[in-house]
Order: sequence, then structure tokens, then C-alpha cells
Amino acid sequence: MPVLPNDFVLQQQHGDNLCWLAVGASVDDFHTGVTGNREQCSMAQRLLSNLPVGTACCPASGTPLAVPSACDHAGPVSDALTDIGHYGGQSTGLAAYADIESEILAHNPVPLALEYSNGVVHAVVVVDAYTEDGDEILVIDDPADLSRVYYDYGSSDLGGQPNISWRRTFFTVP
Repeated sequence: MPVLPNDFVLQQQHGDNLCWLAVGASVDDFHTGVTGNREQCSMAQRLLSNLPVGTACCPASGTPLAVPSACDHAGPVSDALTDIGHYGGQSTGLAAYADIESEILAHNPVPLALEYSNGVVHAVVVVDAYTEDGDEILVIDDPADLSRVYYDYGSSDLGGQPNISWRRTFFTVP
């Protein structure tokens, strides 16, 4: 039975490199119960220390989808989670299945940082964990295109992307 998929709504990232902010904003929406409580552009404004003077990450029109390129930078998921007050720690690599499952059962989404074979690092979120026919399955949502992947824990293939390297598992708190 799904634990989070029906309750957790992932924001689509508002720039090519804003997966970390989409994940953070979505975790905040989930834990506070207020959709759109955090805008990715506002988080970028606060967290990107190297912005040129006078750069506004949130456009005057108010639409959060038009993040200017000066604000479209990658960053650590831990920074986004800390900024919103939901950072609960991290572990190197992919945490043990039992640890991820325990977090999901406690209604805590589990962000992951993964690295593709081409060196690109990307943030995604585990929204469910279950066992089916002896296989341990993680349900992972991707802020790039809002796709959902059912990942066989321990496999090196994620949704047709072979050779995934799991960099970090992040834990969230309400």
C-alpha cells in the first residue's frame, strides 16, 4: 500500500539545475501541508551567494517558472533542506533499504543525490518503499520531468539509466 505517493506532490524544477530547490520546496510543502509555501526562486535568492549584485531570482511578474539563468545553479540538497528547516541528516551513498523504508513509514520523504555515468549530479525523492515478490522496491520521483521510477533496490539501472552512482541519502524531519 503506498505511503507517500498520494500525499507527496513534487514540484517540477524551474531551471535546468534547480532539482535541489524543487526537492527542498516539495519537502516543505509536504511537511507543512501548505502547497507553494516555498518558491524555488526565493530559495535561490537566499542560498546562491555568488549572484551578481542586483540579480533578482524571482521575476517581477511573480511567475516562479521564469527563473533567470543567473539563478539557475546547482547546489547541495542539504542546503535547501536546512534553509527550510527540514534537514535531518545524511549518509554517504544509498542508505540501507530498511532505513529508507523506516523513514517512509514515518511519513518522511527521502531525497537522494545521484550521479549519472556522464558526471551529472541530480536530486530525486523516494516517496515509497515496499517489497514485492521478494524484491525491495523504491518509488522515486524526479523533479526534472515529474516522472516516477520503480527502482529495484541494489540494481545499478534506474529507469533505463545504467551505472547510477548514489552519492547521498538525505533524511527529513517535519
